Amino acid sequence: MGAVCCPSQQGTMGIAQMSVSFDSIPSVDDAVEKLSNNDTGHTAVSRLRRQLPEKPVVCILGSTTFNDPKTEERVTNIASRFRERLRQRAAFVTGGMDGVQLTFAKTFEGTNLFQILPQGKKSDFPYGTDLHAGATHEQRQEVFGLLGHLYLSIEGGPGVAKEARIAVNNGACVIPLMSSGGASGGLFDFPKQCFLKPIWAPEPQWNLLQQKEAAASEVAAAVTDLMELYLDILDRLR
Repeated sequence: MGAVCCPSQQGTMGIAQMSVSFDSIPSVDDAVEKLSNNDTGHTAVSRLRRQLPEKPVVCILGSTTFNDPKTEERVTNIASRFRERLRQRAAFVTGGMDGVQLTFAKTFEGTNLFQILPQGKKSDFPYGTDLHAGATHEQRQEVFGLLGHLYLSIEGGPGVAKEARIAVNNGACVIPLMSSGGASGGLFDFPKQCFLKPIWAPEPQWNLLQQKEAAASEVAAAVTDLMELYLDILDRLR
């Protein structure tokens, strides 16, 4: 099955009793070391980490068009919840693409929001700061997959699945909104281990990720709870 998705201490204890090691969480040095044979990637990751706030990095993965009519409302609700509860706890990063990422940015607004684009490109996002990595979209994808500690994946195609695989192999946590379908529903060789409930994730919230008929507000609350729990783990490891 490969690398563990959303790593934490093994065992059966509840999250409140866990003592989690930082070894399996990607740090700045870990990400840079794994790019030692790619000078462009090495330079980009180390530079971006210096440009971003000294906080955990949360990356938003998603399709460039909405394939499920419910997804846009869910993304808007998720971004609103993140803005209210998580904005000050992390740096939020997108790839500056239409669809899921643009909708997220429009609702999230303001500080601690960044777009990673290939060199020379500019996003049309009304909020956030454009940063650059790689000369091509493919190089930017590789850096994006290595940059984050925590990823949220919504819908998506082969590109989203590729970024998720890079992230998981680098030790990051990837949480898929499974009910949205596409890569996040298991297509395009999305990492299968990400569909297994992490030991720290409460059953009710995890189950809501799979429920197509759940209200957008319920899904957003569940996603935010899960993200907050993993940020708690990261905070204890810092």
